Amino acid sequence: MSDSTVPDPSPHSWRTWALEQVNDLTVLEINTIVKADITARPIGSLADALLEVVDDYTAQVQRIARGQAVTLPEGVGIGPVDADRLARLSASAAMLLARTDTAPLPDLDQMVLKRMRGNCIELAGVLSRVHARTGRPVPLARATLSAANRALATASPMDQARVRKIRDLGTEVVVAQSRIHLDGDVVTRISPAVLDDRLGPALLDVHREGVDRSVAFWSQLSELGLRVLRQVWDVGRDLLAPRP
Repeated sequence: MSDSTVPDPSPHSWRTWALEQVNDLTVLEINTIVKADITARPIGSLADALLEVVDDYTAQVQRIARGQAVTLPEGVGIGPVDADRLARLSASAAMLLARTDTAPLPDLDQMVLKRMRGNCIELAGVLSRVHARTGRPVPLARATLSAANRALATASPMDQARVRKIRDLGTEVVVAQSRIHLDGDVVTRISPAVLDDRLGPALLDVHREGVDRSVAFWSQLSELGLRVLRQVWDVGRDLLAPRP
């Protein structure tokens, strides 16, 4: 395991990292998404994912603001991608959701803004934690991708997974979502539009198949993950043991 994915060998860091991995294995989430234009492009690096999310969110908030004839605060769509810009995006989404002097927003736009409002705060937290870990801001720009990826490689595995999930969901329509907990709790959310759509049964079949496949894979992965974690925990304990 490389140093880029494992925290510094302090008791708190090792404990936090291990608990994050165990927690990640206790909840399974399956999303079925409807997307109009599938490019099948590789996911790319973590910096690529962050920049793609910010570009997408910026375009969406500007589109919705134009449709509502609302002027966004200055600096929403410009400047470096950092915690401040993400905070401005989140605040803009919240402002558009809270307005009562314009036409009601379509359900899809409300969904996009609500997702953006929360996810921007999550991503700002990732950048802030990397800043605290490395001692300097993440140079997140197309011209500095290599440096940004080196910095983001120090993010915790949970934060890296958080960025990739946010990128995967983007601003697409989630028509069905299932969350399965290790204690047996299962929560399934289904968009009402799916139930009324002629393609609804087919979409639900796709979702059901995804759940079945994920549960089978999850079982195998959990067994492997727990074995690996025991080994990693032993290595961390040895690193922290007093030297003779």
